Amino acid sequence: MDGDEATNFKSYSTAKTDTLPFPPEQFYHRATPRSERLTIGQDVPDTMSVEQWQADLDTLASLIRQRIPYYEAATNEDELSRRVDSLKQLVPDQTRDQRILSIMELANLPALGTGHTRVRSTQRALGWRAVPLFPYRFADGVYIMSAINPEWIGSKILAINKTPIDEVYKALSKYVSSDNRWDMWRDVEEYSIQFRWANHLKALGIIDDIKEVPIQIQTPEGERKQIRVQTLMPNSAEYISFATRSPTRPRVSEDLQWSPGAEPQRNTEPNYKLSYRDSTDILYLDLNIIVHESEDWTLNHLADSLRHIADHNPINKMVIDLRTNGGGNSSDAEPLIQLFASHPKFNQRGKLYTLISPEATSAGGIFAMQMERRTRTIFAGENSSFNPNIWGETVPARLPNSKIVVLLSHTMHQEGMPDTPRTYLEPDIKVPMTSGQHFNNLDLTMKAVKEHKPRPRYTIKLDVEEKEKYTGTYQISPVHRATITEASGQLHLQVDDGAEEPFIDTALYPLSTHQLATDITDVYIDRRLGNAHLDLIWKDTTYVMNPLNGDFELPSELIRAGKLDEAEKRLKSAIASGMKLGG
Repeated sequence: MDGDEATNFKSYSTAKTDTLPFPPEQFYHRATPRSERLTIGQDVPDTMSVEQWQADLDTLASLIRQRIPYYEAATNEDELSRRVDSLKQLVPDQTRDQRILSIMELANLPALGTGHTRVRSTQRALGWRAVPLFPYRFADGVYIMSAINPEWIGSKILAINKTPIDEVYKALSKYVSSDNRWDMWRDVEEYSIQFRWANHLKALGIIDDIKEVPIQIQTPEGERKQIRVQTLMPNSAEYISFATRSPTRPRVSEDLQWSPGAEPQRNTEPNYKLSYRDSTDILYLDLNIIVHESEDWTLNHLADSLRHIADHNPINKMVIDLRTNGGGNSSDAEPLIQLFASHPKFNQRGKLYTLISPEATSAGGIFAMQMERRTRTIFAGENSSFNPNIWGETVPARLPNSKIVVLLSHTMHQEGMPDTPRTYLEPDIKVPMTSGQHFNNLDLTMKAVKEHKPRPRYTIKLDVEEKEKYTGTYQISPVHRATITEASGQLHLQVDDGAEEPFIDTALYPLSTHQLATDITDVYIDRRLGNAHLDLIWKDTTYVMNPLNGDFELPSELIRAGKLDEAEKRLKSAIASGMKLGG
């Protein structure tokens, strides 16, 4: 190392409470309100017996069994029992923080799409010390995005103490609840096992003292040095001052809402930002979270605004930016999805683009999956951190002895095809996000979108007889019905699963007499010689579409018709086939 410096706390150690946006004692209630509601009036014990920690592990295992639908698909019973027994055996020789990590490890279910079940580390029951800096992992390494010392911003993190940064991520991944590996990197930095905590680094032997974290960095000028960052209690005036102020950010533009790396370097952002540029006729929606702005201004009003702009202006391209969308309420997004799917100025290939990154997750991911299935959008950016099919929505549960609150997901969102092997949404236009783009304010993803022209699709004309070989109603699964129709010479596929809106809605384009393309990248309808059925080729998976001679009512339709026994039989058949229903 070329140098060694410690954090200068002079400007923060005397932070005055009356200058803060809220009193320090309110920190946990604001950071994790649901967790704190369960611990109001509860004393967090300083010490616990081995038996009490082991009992909390047993309680968590019971909660997983009782409250997570299809928990055996997330972690089969034998694996869950083995993990609990193994973790309980470690307790006698563990420190308190190592025991907390065991609880986090048990909550980290092995199946993909289970990232909502987790232990949030920002809760009073843990009482961990915070490292006052926020990192972000770009394609070319991990960089400091915000820090108590602004001079560190833009520096590359090489190691924590003597452990290379990639090994730190690997060590923490065991305790990170995530939907896929891109989500794991994101969660190391943010939610489940936040990088900015010191206790878990000490518990894993990466650092020696939780009050000071040695970090090896490389400055933007190329100088290598070691900084020593003093940690703070998150409910202290000093930490709140750091976390809520607008720090000086050398070499970093304040207006970087387009960058997924901007999230950890800013304190607030609008729910969405809408712009229209006459010079390019590009309508741009930066959708940061899927919630209504207020009771008087909902996402319905946003959809109306977008519709009004499109009705009265030329639209060259419509860009929906989800790169910093961390979630919200997925059901609130339906007015926007309907608009993008139905408006003729939006739903055209080469006009509608959706930008994604590892920061787009939860309801943001569900929004993206619905855009894939129901519109002609083209995706640009990076691989997603969400799984197409996820366990979502959570309820908090408090462990009786430690008072640690665990979030348990209770709703299955099947936004991809049933049992899809896909673990992420891959963009059509791949643009790896590097630190240089962020720190130099170069949005290469938007540049690629502006320059993008879809390759022409060479189709053929089918005669009446050939079209009739495709049209009809088909069964894909016990709860999915597909219909291929023709209107004005255009074949169209719609797949229903009982929801009010179609599960899949796409035009069909004959590439040959035996294959039809769809509006979705790498998704086709195949008709093979001698087969009575059609094949739905979804990416790398084939789903058989069996023709139906009579009516095929979906379970929801059977229920509405009062045919409860038949609906129950159909649902049981779906579950027996391995489908996970819900959401």
